[in-house]
Amino acid sequence: MSERVGAMESATTHFGATPTVCEGSGYEDRLYNVVAYLKQVRLGQGLSITDVAQRSALPPSLIQAMEGGEFQNLPETLPKGICLQRYADALGLKGAEIACGFSRRASAR
Repeated sequence: MSERVGAMESATTHFGATPTVCEGSGYEDRLYNVVAYLKQVRLGQGLSITDVAQRSALPPSLIQAMEGGEFQNLPETLPKGICLQRYADALGLKGAEIACGFSRRASAR
């Protein structure tokens, strides 16, 4: 349990209480960094992609695509922010705080 609390504190510290992310320039880099952090937490908790998929109601293929940086393969009907929030919540993190700023599609680049 304390490992999960530590992970939540780390996420809040790392991304701030209310992270602000601007879309456009650097947006996908920030998205990749958040997903890399979530993957690190997942592995630290000893969870498989299947475990997270079951907890988050996200398909394993979607989690694999996110972790692989293949954001173009995410369904248009499911916003990136929702995917991040569900993934983070499945890890016991504050998903809404971590996903803040990723709810809208990236603007034209």
